Amino acid sequence: MRYSHIRAVSVMRSSAPFLSWRRTRTCSSACRIRCFPNDALAAMPDGGLSFLLFPVAHPELFDAVLLDEHGHVIEIQVKSITASSTWIWGAFKLSGVVLRELHQLWLAREQRDEYVGTLVNAWIEAGGVATGVCAGQSYVDVGTVRGYREAMLLLSDDAARTEQRTHAPFPPATT
Repeated sequence: MRYSHIRAVSVMRSSAPFLSWRRTRTCSSACRIRCFPNDALAAMPDGGLSFLLFPVAHPELFDAVLLDEHGHVIEIQVKSITASSTWIWGAFKLSGVVLRELHQLWLAREQRDEYVGTLVNAWIEAGGVATGVCAGQSYVDVGTVRGYREAMLLLSDDAARTEQRTHAPFPPATT
């Protein structure tokens, strides 16, 4: 796992929340993933480990997340051609305690986990509990031409809906 986030483990307070987007080193204006709806991250609970999930047509290209009936993560199927869920994770939020546990597990596993999903699977097998939040509507990787075009369409549709709400026609004039 080659994430700069792991370096933060030694300086984080245990109660501090931590949020990460897929394929990015920090959540900034450089984020490649666009989240729709805009407030989806607010649905993620504080404490523990939670994943923001998005429905996709081709889960085999991503990390599909299997949930139980209570919304707990059973397994993350990392880029599996036999993915049995159409929900993928696009962001995760975790406490400093969980980040430290994952870091310690990663070190104990000789840093062999290239993907977050394989590390989280091992953590769950060891007794960890993660939650999946199905609050995402559209998952778009704007680091690709196709994803960029999809994001532009989503943004233009969103702008058109906002304009319709804010510029409603005037009521008819009364004489």
